[in-house]
Amino acid sequence: MVERMLALSGQLKALAELFDASGIDHALFGFTTLGWHGGPTRYAWLETGAKAYPGRVCALLHVRYKDFGTAMPDDAWRELVDPAHFFENVDGEALQWAWRGLAERPHPLKVLIVISDGAPVDDATLSANGPGILDRHLREVIAAIESDEEVLLGAVGIDYRVSELYAHSAGPVESDDFIDSLAPLLMQMLDETG
Repeated sequence: MVERMLALSGQLKALAELFDASGIDHALFGFTTLGWHGGPTRYAWLETGAKAYPGRVCALLHVRYKDFGTAMPDDAWRELVDPAHFFENVDGEALQWAWRGLAERPHPLKVLIVISDGAPVDDATLSANGPGILDRHLREVIAAIESDEEVLLGAVGIDYRVSELYAHSAGPVESDDFIDSLAPLLMQMLDETG
């Protein structure tokens, strides 16, 4: 995502400003790992005997670039495009984290939009558990969120097809076309709520 973030960040900033001006409560969350190949979590797993099929063996980094009810600080926009924040991705756990954050909001209807440029990847977890673990978990989390009547879940694929995962999706689109694809996706999702 690092090479796509410059084009996306300007659109995300414009969207945040539009939502702020319209009084729409919103947040911008991001996720990655603390480094390549598992980082400190993998080392701890190795030091304790490297048991088979351990589940996730990477250190996660979940970032609140902009939280609900606050303005996004200028340094957060810089962090959003900083290549030092882009490593591997455990999408299922990140999606659960964002979903929990939405559950705390008082609104009767909430919208969660995922921006994805590829399948979940963490080399340490995949090599310790087999290649399907992250994809299976992501699909389980998506199914759980899609069954939540208070949350509408959608995804925009940036140069990546997300329609096989998400019931509501757009893409693949180029980074520059994110907002153009988001508007009809949101309209479709809201129309289906009746």
